[in-house]
Amino acid sequence: AIKTWKDVEDCYRELVNDKDYETIVIDPLGNFMDFLLKDVGGAEGMSLPKWGQAITKFKDFVRAWTQAGKNIIFIAHDTWTPDDGSQLRTVQLPGKELPSVFLNMMDVIGYYQVEANGDRQLLLQPTTKIKAGTRFKCFPPSRYLSKLLSPPIAKPPSIRPFIYDS
Repeated sequence: AIKTWKDVEDCYRELVNDKDYETIVIDPLGNFMDFLLKDVGGAEGMSLPKWGQAITKFKDFVRAWTQAGKNIIFIAHDTWTPDDGSQLRTVQLPGKELPSVFLNMMDVIGYYQVEANGDRQLLLQPTTKIKAGTRFKCFPPSRYLSKLLSPPIAKPPSIRPFIYDS
């Protein structure tokens, strides 16, 4: 079970050169960030310089995986935050700068939802209310990619479970 940032680093060392795994999924992002912030903050907690260290450590972590040729997927909870008098849907992360840093490092930001009728939708295009987007031009211009999400994957890829203790 993953309980600390050291456990995260141990997983990295174990999987970074393993050719059987092309994609690493971190779910949920909130627990992952808790481990990182506890490691950086220590017993004293977070200070302004430590927030800078945490951001650098997060960037280094993501770059290390991508430089090793691995895909990395973060599954995160979303939140609605005030934005010029209205509400903006964005990723739920602590701190003022961390959400922006996270969003700017990702190639694709989307919001997955299941409608009341069971249709699955992935919102990729940003709107005035949703912080989403993609750096790729290969996605269809439609706001929803429900056809790509149904039916569910018949045979899931090889998965190595690492369990977070929350």
